[in-house]
Amino acid sequence: MKNSNIITAVLFGFTVLTMAVLFVGLFCFPQAMQFYCGYTERPEAIIPGVLRAYYFVTPPTIVGLGFLCVLLRNLLKEEVFEQKNVTLLRIIGMLAFAASVFCGVFGYRYLPIIICGIAGLFISLILAVLSALFSAACRIKDENDLTV
Repeated sequence: MKNSNIITAVLFGFTVLTMAVLFVGLFCFPQAMQFYCGYTERPEAIIPGVLRAYYFVTPPTIVGLGFLCVLLRNLLKEEVFEQKNVTLLRIIGMLAFAASVFCGVFGYRYLPIIICGIAGLFISLILAVLSALFSAACRIKDENDLTV
């Protein structure tokens, strides 16, 4: 169990770092896009569309990562097959779905953003399956707790 706690702690740290990078990006992304366009010689006309997609996708992503931190904290406390984790997985899945829809709506002109949106759809599907599995495991655990 100690090895899995180390991995979970590393994932927790990576999640917090990702949240911080996304949050800082809310303020620095326009300058980063200017640099990117100058460095790669892409037209600056792509900047508004990419920024629009980023600003709509980032809030549900940060909130979803926050719920992921709560889930990872529960796992670190050895609270695995609990109904609150099922709820967290469902919320994270819905936020991933919302972010992927925003990718499609606001970034439909840019293939990398569309690819990220499709990846978000797959993540939301995987999270839906995981929440169903955790829900079944919770029911089995509750039944086993009632037996002597």
